[in-house]
Amino acid sequence: MVENKEQQKKPSILIVDDDKSMVDSFKKFFEIKKFDVDTACSGCDAALKIASRDFNVALIDIALPDMRGTELLLKFKKTIPGTRKIILTGFANTENAIEAVNNGASFFLAKPVRLDRLLEVVHKQLEERERDCQL
Repeated sequence: MVENKEQQKKPSILIVDDDKSMVDSFKKFFEIKKFDVDTACSGCDAALKIASRDFNVALIDIALPDMRGTELLLKFKKTIPGTRKIILTGFANTENAIEAVNNGASFFLAKPVRLDRLLEVVHKQLEERERDCQL
């Protein structure tokens, strides 16, 4: 019973990227940092996961094999709007950033990203989610 309470206290994160090595790296990193981690390698896979549970934070690649990450943002907005969504992209430009923010991204990061910087952004998003829930 204690394990379930501890597990419930862990912040949850969904990592959505078609680059398996990046997903595996991020997954290991966030598990070490005591996150409850789930992964998806496509937009459709991510959509199924968000339909069945809430996540505190989602890391979403902008270039997925079946849809753009910015399209997936709209699915989050309809299904679990409280999730803080961070777009990661190797194609950082003003157009992508504007589209991401307009579709509900909480933050926009260019790849490659340092893990310490990513963790800093994730913690900031968790703080903002908690603040929003208290309002």
